[in-house]
Amino acid sequence: MASYTIGVTAASEYDLSVERDVLSDLDVEFHAIDTATQADVIEEFGDVDAIIDRLTAVEYDAKVLDSLSACRVIARCGTGVDVYDAAGAAERGIYLVNVPEFCSDEVAEHALGLLLGLQRNIVGYDRTLRNGRWDRAAPQPLHRLSAGTLGVVGYGSIGRRLVEKARGVGMDVVVAMTSTPAEELADAGVEKVSLETLLERADAVSLHLPLTPETEQLIDADALARMRESAFLINTARGGLIDEEALVEALRSGAIAGAGLDVLTDEPVAKGDEPPAFESPLRELENVVLTPHVGWKSVEADADRRRIATEDVRRILLGERPRNPVNDPR
Repeated sequence: MASYTIGVTAASEYDLSVERDVLSDLDVEFHAIDTATQADVIEEFGDVDAIIDRLTAVEYDAKVLDSLSACRVIARCGTGVDVYDAAGAAERGIYLVNVPEFCSDEVAEHALGLLLGLQRNIVGYDRTLRNGRWDRAAPQPLHRLSAGTLGVVGYGSIGRRLVEKARGVGMDVVVAMTSTPAEELADAGVEKVSLETLLERADAVSLHLPLTPETEQLIDADALARMRESAFLINTARGGLIDEEALVEALRSGAIAGAGLDVLTDEPVAKGDEPPAFESPLRELENVVLTPHVGWKSVEADADRRRIATEDVRRILLGERPRNPVNDPR
């Protein structure tokens, strides 16, 4: 039986129980590290047969890919692959695989939770009570969710689940930036509109797009100016979809009512057991609810993403086609 060495990131955050279970019938040696830099990957993974990336803290560019002399597959334990050079990996005979739909419910629920936190001023009330004040004032009028319109930008698996949940609480929903036919959306009780129309009509805008050159800073100063002053912006997708400087200005000036953000353009990365420091002008704003890129997290989703990614690693090591290829090095 062949022997394989598999590099695994985020050693301190997760054990290897899922990966060991999937690969139990193979002769495998795991090399698990806490990686935060390209230098870590280059130094530690130069001779591994596969990488299971559970953190996505490093950009896998040409410099990194050139160092992976034996690697046959990089498995991204998640959905987004914007930090990986998929074409460059294919040119070097390296598969890139991901896990497209492991946390659709979790992220949709998180987006709805951020909206509820803003819409009902839950976080604001919690702050005032913890500061010893029984204050029922809110920064904006409170409205029931069913009285509002949710604008969903993108209609992949997460966007679809959010639409279902929002419709379930009685919200009207409009969708933009999707190839889904308007007739199909209408059958689901949803209206397809342009992005400009969505921004102007929605009481809350929730982003569910991949980060690409076309979508980078999609929500810029002009887009924010189109939104209602009473509207909220929710982002559980990728931080780079928003021009954060423009967002801070819009929040400070009252151009929009608030934002719920699980993702940021520059996110700190842990190395070792201690959580990293977080600095951002968004911290200073009372009309923002922030969470540290945890929308995907649940016990079930974590196990699923690691299992599905590792199953594709197993297939490739055995000479089989993966189920979730991002590129094709054949």
